[in-house]
Amino acid sequence: MMREADHERIESEASAWVVRLSEDKLSPEQERALAQWRAADPEHESRFLALQRAWGEIPALTGLAGLAPLPPEPVAVPERGARGRRWALGGLATAAAAAGIAFLMPGAQPAPEQHYASALAQSQRIALSDGSIVTLGARSAISVRYTATERRIVLDRGEAFFDVVHDPRLPFLVEAGSSTVRDIGTKFDVKLGAGTTHVAVQEGEVQIARGGAQADAAMLRAGQRAEIVEAGRARIVALPSQAADAWRDGRLVYDNGRLADLVADVNRYYAPGVRLASPSLGELRVTASFRTNEISAFMNALSATLPVEARAKPGGVFEIVAAPR
Repeated sequence: MMREADHERIESEASAWVVRLSEDKLSPEQERALAQWRAADPEHESRFLALQRAWGEIPALTGLAGLAPLPPEPVAVPERGARGRRWALGGLATAAAAAGIAFLMPGAQPAPEQHYASALAQSQRIALSDGSIVTLGARSAISVRYTATERRIVLDRGEAFFDVVHDPRLPFLVEAGSSTVRDIGTKFDVKLGAGTTHVAVQEGEVQIARGGAQADAAMLRAGQRAEIVEAGRARIVALPSQAADAWRDGRLVYDNGRLADLVADVNRYYAPGVRLASPSLGELRVTASFRTNEISAFMNALSATLPVEARAKPGGVFEIVAAPR
């Protein structure tokens, strides 16, 4: 986990580059220095892009860096104390404050809610303002709201993988269905299924609470996943190897999963669509692994593993019916 001092240093250096870019045309030497700095560490790139986007999305801030001293170039600057490390970001915030605008930092005033959505069979990588990364699955959507006391994400539909920059001062919360997932320094996946919510932890641990009731909260650790039925309690099971984010590599993996949830997933990748002839079929359990570009082949072979038939309809639609007795 990144030390607080390292986080502050990167934040300071990233903001220095953003301010300098907004005010000056970089010399060839400065351009090379910036490219080297961004390539030196993925966290450099993440923070630079996040701060650059925040700066660019607030038109009133353009040209306001002159209201505060221009930060020194962050490359080849000797290690400084805590006060010096915060100076560059402070210059950015001072310029925003002069215009009466809140610049998003831990403890800052609330920022406007942001919304992100992905298309059919397409994922989207989102760098949040605190350096956390969200990978949005196909046909998925989230709402992001950062305040002075918490970082809250609402999974409106689909699936998302979270790589969180842990900050005990600002809890990172993900709402999905009736459940709230609280990060405790981790990488985890959250998915809305057909009447279920799924949480899988790749690294670290999370806390899951139903309807905000902390008394009934459950801990989920690396290598575990939870299947939360909206009308019942969480079912926590061992996580198959690499299954937490297998979809990011184009593979859908199920270990005794509900057929209804598999169908919900498939419909985020397969345009013609798949439907269940009867809701009761959705409660059948399936163990399977297939690529998102192999959905038609998987449907044609489904009868080999379950007492069902996937019947092809005009336009490529599949209807899953009970197998004849």
